[in-house]
Amino acid sequence: MKTSIILIVLILFNTTALISEPLALLVKGINTWVLIGLEIILCVGFFINQLIKDVRKVSEIDLSNLKLFVINDKGTK
Repeated sequence: MKTSIILIVLILFNTTALISEPLALLVKGINTWVLIGLEIILCVGFFINQLIKDVRKVSEIDLSNLKLFVINDKGTK
């Protein structure tokens, strides 16, 4: 069991090393600050999405347990 886990981890590291070389060539010309700025924008968007989802969940009105009684007056029919 331990040997198989070690082998799986080594296979993942090898695959990552094989994939990282072409990716490094693709992003070599991109400024690092552009990627950092994009990451910050994505994180801020994620937190805003979570905040909106939480506010929507808190402000949801549940009327499933509402019991309404309609009483007709005898004089009005």
